[in-house]
Amino acid sequence: MTTDADVGLDVAFLNLVIDEGGPESRALLAQQLLSHYTNPEAPAVERRQIVELVVRLAGDEDEAIRHFIVAEFGVLPEIHPEIVTAIAASDSDMALPFLATTQSLNAKHMLAILRVGDDVRQTIIARRPDLNEDVVRAIVSGSPVAAVLELLSNPSVALADNDFRAIYKRLGQSPEICERLLSRPELPVDVRFTQAKRAASRMRQMMAETDWLPQEHAFDLITDSEETAVLRILLDSDKFEIMRAMSFLGEKGMLTPALVVRSACLGEMRIVEAILQHLSGMSGERTRGLMYGRGSSGFKSLFSKSGLPATCFGVLLAACEVASEVSEEDYEVGPEDFGRRMLEALMTRYETMAAQDRTKQIDYIGRYGDQHVRRIAKRLKADLVRAA
Repeated sequence: MTTDADVGLDVAFLNLVIDEGGPESRALLAQQLLSHYTNPEAPAVERRQIVELVVRLAGDEDEAIRHFIVAEFGVLPEIHPEIVTAIAASDSDMALPFLATTQSLNAKHMLAILRVGDDVRQTIIARRPDLNEDVVRAIVSGSPVAAVLELLSNPSVALADNDFRAIYKRLGQSPEICERLLSRPELPVDVRFTQAKRAASRMRQMMAETDWLPQEHAFDLITDSEETAVLRILLDSDKFEIMRAMSFLGEKGMLTPALVVRSACLGEMRIVEAILQHLSGMSGERTRGLMYGRGSSGFKSLFSKSGLPATCFGVLLAACEVASEVSEEDYEVGPEDFGRRMLEALMTRYETMAAQDRTKQIDYIGRYGDQHVRRIAKRLKADLVRAA
């Protein structure tokens, strides 16, 4: 009985054609090998022999033959791994189009290219639409900036939160990476906060090395910029993200009294609620009940549990009262109107508030409120100081 082991191609003769034949002979051989390789009735032993011969032709000195191997074998839905490896290792002008389009590149091949391939080949892999989790993790953890940028632009890849964190931790010093990360709406808020803090730190260092502004003024300017960035991130987050962000901000020393006062002066009570809830340890419902309930006793209890400095009690109380009044009205109030109403409350209510304390509360609005309200607050503060 004849088996595959008893038959096969005349490999010695075919290798002789490759070694000593001219370009036309080798080109003809390549065509014949393709025809035989794609023949479903070809014996297995002959297919194995063809693989060895094709691998040799993939490195042929004649460019036309190499192009033929890449173009014709590259479009096949499935080719032998050794052929894939041979083409992938060939000249870039041959290999790169193949790596970008072939259906025969499996995860094992991709991981091998990511381990030993140059930056260009890794970048091509990162563009492919068929990356599995292992390949994505390999790019995230070890590929160069160019490849990671392609991964971030790949519409077929859904990155997890930890992928974003790993990319930022490893390549966050790259301006291109930071820009691309920040453009992703699903970027975890803790990464956005860290970048805001890092940017502020760099600005402080730069200011310390120059004399553009007085040091104290420069510090205040940068701190304002950092807090504004944090507030903007929170405003773009849903309520669940905001509450998760509270712990992170607290651990990083970014949950400051200035942040809660700034939020209050702009009428961003959603953020004020989250901060007070986190600091007091109360439930959201209980926190809101004490913030917006009748009278100030409930808010005093909440404020006391928050640990915030007593100097910002008045401005937060005024914000809560204005917010409670606004909620009963039929129209939305923007930051300017909210700030104006806070000023009115501070000027006309709280009879027991000392003049010096009232001035301090108005001063907060002059620093953290809407830009139009700031001018009014500063004038009112000046009037109160003169009257005193």
